[in-house]
Amino acid sequence: MIKDTKITLIFVIGAFLSFFLDGTITQIFNLQFDNTFLMVPYLTIMWFVMAVIFLKDYDVKIMIWSFVFGYVYDSYYIGIIGIFLFIIPLIVFLTRYLLKVVNPFFFSSILIFFIDITVVMSISYCLDRLSKIASISGSPFLVFVLWPTLIFNILIYAIMYFPIQKLYNFFKIEWEN
Repeated sequence: MIKDTKITLIFVIGAFLSFFLDGTITQIFNLQFDNTFLMVPYLTIMWFVMAVIFLKDYDVKIMIWSFVFGYVYDSYYIGIIGIFLFIIPLIVFLTRYLLKVVNPFFFSSILIFFIDITVVMSISYCLDRLSKIASISGSPFLVFVLWPTLIFNILIYAIMYFPIQKLYNFFKIEWEN
């Protein structure tokens, strides 16, 4: 019970860090590329996907936290409650399902994350188009938003996979003894 609480604390701290880094990195890249290519970092999504992969043996309540962070994400970044309130839990559910089909190792987890980001971007784009938030058509969305976002997020995921795995493993071993 205590080890689950401590791992949950690490998970929540990391989720908050990734949440705030999402907005900061977005602003940096928008200035860097003059809004030609829009690379949206989904570090919060990445953190949840990695938590599902690395913490499957712990009672962290990732699904409950996904609703909490979805609400906070919508409130802070979007201003309309609903899109990420349901997308983040959907991604947690989808990742858990995909882990039943695929063994979780480095390359398969990259594929899972690729699918997750594609789902996030597609749902977000469709809902933004329906609510008239986004005015970009399909082809420019694919070229200037989806592909740069996928490439950027896959690179970040590949770079952060082993350090985050070591972080979780360190605290698992530290608190089990």
